[in-house]
Amino acid sequence: VVAPAVDGTLTDGTIFIGPAGEAMKGFSVHDGFGLTLLREAGLRLAIVTGRGSAIVEARAAELRFDAVLQRVKDKAAALAELGRRFGCPTQA
Repeated sequence: VVAPAVDGTLTDGTIFIGPAGEAMKGFSVHDGFGLTLLREAGLRLAIVTGRGSAIVEARAAELRFDAVLQRVKDKAAALAELGRRFGCPTQA
């Protein structure tokens, strides 16, 4: 399971705030291509992030992620759950 964080991993960490308070993020097409290659090689893709965003949900759908976990407080527990869900247990 490949489970990158979003801000600073799939993006450069910049969040743009529009005049109505809407947030926008810029996603790297290079990262997206790499993740597509990983998926095509048989790896499961998941996003684990402490924030919540429809933008992240949309990008994950474009790249056909297997799971998107947002507003996660305990990322280690979330990763362990993903491991159980996809049959690849993690170690602490």
